[in-house]
Amino acid sequence: MNILDRFRIALKSFVQPRLPGQELVPLNIRMPRSTFNYASEVDGRQSAIVMACVSWAQRTYPEAPIILNRIAKGGEWEKVVQHPVIDLLNTPNPYYDGLLLQMGLIADWMIDGNGYYRKIRSNAGRVVQLWWIPSTMIEPMWPMDGSVYISHYRYMSGTANENIPEQDIVHFRNGIDDRNIRKGCSPLKSLFREIFTDDEAANMTSSLLRNLGVPGLVISPGKGIVASKEDADATKKWFEESFTGDKRGKPLVMAGETVVSAFGFSPQQMDLRALRQIPEERISGVLGIPAIVAGLGAGLARSTFSNFKEAREAAYESTIIPTQRLINSTLKRQLLIDFEDDLSIWDLTCDLSEVRILQEDENNKVTRVNQMVTGGYLMVDDAQRMTGAPVDDSAHYYLRAFNIMPAYPEGKSLLPAKKETEDVAEMRKALWWGNYSRHAATYEIRFADKLKSIFKGQQPEIIENLKYGKKENLFNQDKSRQEYTEAATPILSSLITEAITNARRLMDGKKQFGPEADQRSLAWLKTHIEWAALEFGEETAKLLSAKLAEGFALGESMDMLAGRVKDVINFCSDVRSLRIARTETIQASAQGAIEGFKDMG
Repeated sequence: MNILDRFRIALKSFVQPRLPGQELVPLNIRMPRSTFNYASEVDGRQSAIVMACVSWAQRTYPEAPIILNRIAKGGEWEKVVQHPVIDLLNTPNPYYDGLLLQMGLIADWMIDGNGYYRKIRSNAGRVVQLWWIPSTMIEPMWPMDGSVYISHYRYMSGTANENIPEQDIVHFRNGIDDRNIRKGCSPLKSLFREIFTDDEAANMTSSLLRNLGVPGLVISPGKGIVASKEDADATKKWFEESFTGDKRGKPLVMAGETVVSAFGFSPQQMDLRALRQIPEERISGVLGIPAIVAGLGAGLARSTFSNFKEAREAAYESTIIPTQRLINSTLKRQLLIDFEDDLSIWDLTCDLSEVRILQEDENNKVTRVNQMVTGGYLMVDDAQRMTGAPVDDSAHYYLRAFNIMPAYPEGKSLLPAKKETEDVAEMRKALWWGNYSRHAATYEIRFADKLKSIFKGQQPEIIENLKYGKKENLFNQDKSRQEYTEAATPILSSLITEAITNARRLMDGKKQFGPEADQRSLAWLKTHIEWAALEFGEETAKLLSAKLAEGFALGESMDMLAGRVKDVINFCSDVRSLRIARTETIQASAQGAIEGFKDMG
């Protein structure tokens, strides 16, 4: 074997297998304009900056549970509550649950660009377990001629190598690596120098703090005096025994001319904060997790209440949600296919309604939908469906104010001309409903006052629970639902009964009516109040949780936390009470009127 043959064999051990249409690429990755191999000197899992970002993603990603949807007969997606693939993702194996499975995947996804689940099949070939395999222990394999994209995966457990069939691995890729198109590529590969810089800064600081990196004092004889090595060693030993440890700070008296000078770095000179902020900014930027969200100094230095909240939402929307889509797409194609043949009618998504960071968006959605309903151009049952509330099939109608009449340009009506008697009748109806609307407004005021009283009564109990550390049961939602029900039932029942009577009188004051309209309306009202009471308490709990979470994170005092509680209660009392009262009285009034009109056929 000549030297050239030996060189060729050595070269094969330092390059990846050749891919179709690709040249040989060395594994020893070097950064541009540098001969130093930074890749071999860093480990993302041991970098505090990287793990701060990864840990936030690991904690945040599982907040949105995976849900399975199927196309229904009407062409709309419907949620499938029970399915083997959902059960498998929630309980992948007997030793850990689906949340830990996802956390292991997210770390590999961000640090290595690849994540792996192994499918364990029963004797019948059905997938019964899922196991996370660290990305450092498994590699995709394929024939050198490229005839098969991936033939199998080589699992290197440390004791032996095992070839796992391609269909028994779920391979998650974060993009595609141009050096190996069978694998994903972590963005951290562009940050080897930044990670190395931060590691070196930490090593330097620890060394300096441990022993100042150099001697702390220099003791030298006076001018013209030369000390022998034996005298120098004896002086050093005497000084260490007399002026270090517990004897530190004792006076020093030298017999002859001696120079004692401090030598080393002061704490100010060892401050490498500015140097370490550059890697923090770049690493957090590439990973898509703002430094302020990960708790890094580069972000906390510019942190405020408002931009912290916006940064969390931006991190979730720009990083977590796209990651969810990519991972769910892989699960659908590589795992769901083991349970369903036609993937076109199935879809795996994440339920974002469970994510606290995005709750404000859900609240805004409910507010917009409510405005569309009260504005009269969205049906009530459609609004219930859009907001996830229980759908009442009898609520297939619009809500429109009775004291608002259409106005046409230049005094011309777009409707066919009516007889004079019909015009008089329409005017009479408009006046009738105008008077009724003004009367119904008194119910709104009464209801709002009741709600204000409920909110004000909740404040002392919440603060008391806060002082005693009852964070889990800080707000009694059951009591809140009961108080709302007791306040709403008599007011809205009276209003809905008046609306029915008013509608009957307007249409035909002499006709006798049965109790059916009243029974239907009161049945609707009972169901509606139950739902509204639940929302009433849950919304207050969400507002308190979000407000206090900020205070807890900042380590605020009890008085400051109590102030946050008062802010929430004041908002509920001043804004929510009026908004709820107006919405509920309008709905009750409209429901009663509609039932009254139904009696007329």
